[in-house]
Amino acid sequence: PNPERTYMLHLCLAAAAWTSELANDAASSPRVLVTGATGRTGSALYLQLKADSRIAEVRALVRNVTKARELLGCKACDESEGVFVGDVTKPETLTAASTGIDTVAIAAAVGERFRDASETLPR
Repeated sequence: PNPERTYMLHLCLAAAAWTSELANDAASSPRVLVTGATGRTGSALYLQLKADSRIAEVRALVRNVTKARELLGCKACDESEGVFVGDVTKPETLTAASTGIDTVAIAAAVGERFRDASETLPR
């Protein structure tokens, strides 16, 4: 079996189950922010959520607009399309993206900077 294909199948099944639960639990259609939306997991989840008509709004938090254009299919890749440039380690970049959001799907990876156990994530 192809590990890449198996991973993506499992991810899609998990996203479908999570989306169903999210949409069924919300009083109205939920608004979701996906962090790390240009990563392997984040982009797959973002596209899955965008395709689900039960989700009112899907936003992406990205660090790279060029990569977002390639992976997410956005044209302007800005706030008008729900794509926000930011970094989860910089709280000042999260306000606009998270305003009015019901759920945050965290798919952002922690980079080299935090591999040492003596370092902690910013609070």
